Amino acid sequence: MTKSDNFQNSVYMHYSPTYKYAIGIERKKDKRIEDQYSLLRFTYLVNRKNTHNSQRNLYFQSGLVSTQMITRFMGFMVTGKLEDTLLDLTLKKLSPQTKIILNRNIR
Repeated sequence: MTKSDNFQNSVYMHYSPTYKYAIGIERKKDKRIEDQYSLLRFTYLVNRKNTHNSQRNLYFQSGLVSTQMITRFMGFMVTGKLEDTLLDLTLKKLSPQTKIILNRNIR
């Protein structure tokens, strides 16, 4: 999977033994801080809701980030689609710095 927007470029490859679990590796180029790094990520689908016009997914994520020092993270991601609008909301806690990151994308 590839993703490119005003904030980042990324390439993500994953293996999903079931629809609830995935493990993958991602390479990101962060345009805001002009940095590149890799992530090893585990994703678990906590809950999914489908309706006629929408879909919502709640994921738990954890993993490792290779920056200047190895950092681990965990958090939740909510994705959804309501007709033609896509929503992506991510809340992550990074350790050892204990920094909380909130990302929001609406397309």
